[in-house]
Amino acid sequence: MALRQVAPHMHIAGYDRDEVNLAAARQLGVIDLGSVDLASVVREADMVLIAVPVGQMPELFELMAPHLNPVAVVTDVGSTKTSLVEAARKYLGPAVARFVPGHPIAGAELSGVRAAQEGLFQGRTVVLTPLEETLPHPLAWVQSCWELCGARVECQTVARHDEIFGVVSHLPHLLSFALVYEIAQRPDAATLFRFAASG
Repeated sequence: MALRQVAPHMHIAGYDRDEVNLAAARQLGVIDLGSVDLASVVREADMVLIAVPVGQMPELFELMAPHLNPVAVVTDVGSTKTSLVEAARKYLGPAVARFVPGHPIAGAELSGVRAAQEGLFQGRTVVLTPLEETLPHPLAWVQSCWELCGARVECQTVARHDEIFGVVSHLPHLLSFALVYEIAQRPDAATLFRFAASG
């Protein structure tokens, strides 16, 4: 939505397997048109932004690769990069040179199109992890799009990105799950959980 504010001439097409989600995206003004046919969406796209759970991205790479516009830039918003980059190299073929992995550090507990907000990326950090084979033009274009949305862009290697977010994001989640599991094993678990969110 933020990019639409600064580039209103931009035509945005969306793909989803669910017509209800596409209708909501059109109604909210997030996309101009949507389709459940991935090939028809990526065939004409100058840029493809993949915003699905990381585990679903390899399948999308495989499905869209034969249909990609030969000059399309591909980017994503996934929170981990190593396995994603392996899949991109496996499925995108020569198009991997136009792949710019990205990770916006923004959002809330909400997900999906209904969580879209115009100022979501304003003042937030977006980490790009260009590959050795990433061409300069796609990297510059993706970076400028994020900057137009008000984001601060940093570049890291894939390995460094995953190391950083393993420590600051994924490890705290793991520790909190371990703590909840430990409390759940106690005989007084119900009492402890009753007070857990009380301040």
